[in-house]
Amino acid sequence: MRRALPVFLALAIAAAAAFWIAKPPRAAPPPAKTALPELALAEAEEPPAEAPQAAPTPKKAPAGKPWQKIEGCTWKADRWNDGDSFHVLTGSEPPEIVARLYFVDTPEAETAYRDRIAEQAEYFGITKEQAVELAHEAAAFTAKQLAAPFTVWTRWRSALGRSALGRNYCVIITADGRDLNELLVENGLARIYGTKTALFDGRDSKKYVARLAELEAKAKAEKRGGWRFTEGQ
Repeated sequence: MRRALPVFLALAIAAAAAFWIAKPPRAAPPPAKTALPELALAEAEEPPAEAPQAAPTPKKAPAGKPWQKIEGCTWKADRWNDGDSFHVLTGSEPPEIVARLYFVDTPEAETAYRDRIAEQAEYFGITKEQAVELAHEAAAFTAKQLAAPFTVWTRWRSALGRSALGRNYCVIITADGRDLNELLVENGLARIYGTKTALFDGRDSKKYVARLAELEAKAKAEKRGGWRFTEGQ
């Protein structure tokens, strides 16, 4: 029995060793997950870019006031009257207005407006002195055309100005039914220039300006008003 014990222990140790050698090694644990860098995470979570927005639709200009017809008006003498801007007595409310013509511009008589006079002179191709002379002619012409009661058409659009009354853009029809704008242009006393509007009789501004251009071409050909100074040109 004592001889058999060492043999038994040796066999047991050998069997255990054989078991551990035959057993496959355990797989290494997978590496721990690492967090994404902040920048990469931010990009991954960023929502897709929005589609480009369409350009905003431009707002329409506010509608003008309806045309108002004021009959039986009279021209009023005033220090600041000129060919395209003058005081008017309406015989109604308001009793007095300062009318500024749509579409046309007569030269300035006041030499304080040097830049404007230079621009007006350039339009006609004349000197500044000749433009001032033309300004006085235009003022006298308008006063004569409005010596009899006339009609004012206005939408009460402000034309600013120096007068405490303010100024309003107008179209003036003389006692004999003529358009003062057309009279000034066809006599070479005004340039086609300034604020435009659809007309009270339904004509649009383009057609109206085309009509004024025809009258201006005729005035040039006949050397009327300011165009007379361009005789040699």
